[in-house]
Amino acid sequence: MAEGDLEIEVAFAGTDEQSVVKLCVADGTTARAAVTMSGLPLSFPDIRFSECLLGRFGSRIDEDARVESGDRIEVYRPLHLSPKEIRHRRAGLR
Repeated sequence: MAEGDLEIEVAFAGTDEQSVVKLCVADGTTARAAVTMSGLPLSFPDIRFSECLLGRFGSRIDEDARVESGDRIEVYRPLHLSPKEIRHRRAGLR
């Protein structure tokens, strides 16, 4: 690891599997760039990573936010239904 490099993780949970990739990135790397460098978009070709929201330890962040050493950048899949809609559908079935 060179001076100025940061150790981070990029995490994604698909419907059937999870993946966490450890990376060493340069200072100033954005969250979106880290996702691209992780290779996850190639591992999950059915997911449009450019449309996914990003987070850091469970808190939403902008894609141009700069990563910091020790960060866990999380990729959030788009929801097909909102949690509220799911509850309404379950209530209708009972």
